[in-house]
Amino acid sequence: MNLFSKITFWITWPLIFLVVRNTDRTRVIVRYKNDILLVQGWIGNKKWQLPGGGIKKGEPVKLAAVRELKEETGVIIKESQLKDLGNIIISETGFNYMAHYFLVELDNYRDTHGSHEIRVAEFINIDSIGSDNLTKDVIAGIKLIKF
Repeated sequence: MNLFSKITFWITWPLIFLVVRNTDRTRVIVRYKNDILLVQGWIGNKKWQLPGGGIKKGEPVKLAAVRELKEETGVIIKESQLKDLGNIIISETGFNYMAHYFLVELDNYRDTHGSHEIRVAEFINIDSIGSDNLTKDVIAGIKLIKF
């Protein structure tokens, strides 16, 4: 992590903590062949994460997953493509949140892009990176699916 990222992370940490702690969030495992779509944020530790994010008040969880996936990566899917994998409480970086996991399997490759929150989004063969480069949400999500 470069110095700018570290400084930005620690300056924004109190706000991130207040917004994210004890919330419900979505996580989408997008699989294409033997690869899954992972993202890295602009702020933070540069570990790979699953696309997903907060659920707006009154928003159906599947709709939130579809919205967050499109916002963060540019990948457009339908709610009907999502397979519900269940929920897991994730404890990481000082806060807890309920992660609602979904799986979508693509039969063709989709180009991806980052966003104002995401520095990079790309399909990666999960066997090619070590678990020390993954956040807890990725590790938990991988345990929910079988390759």
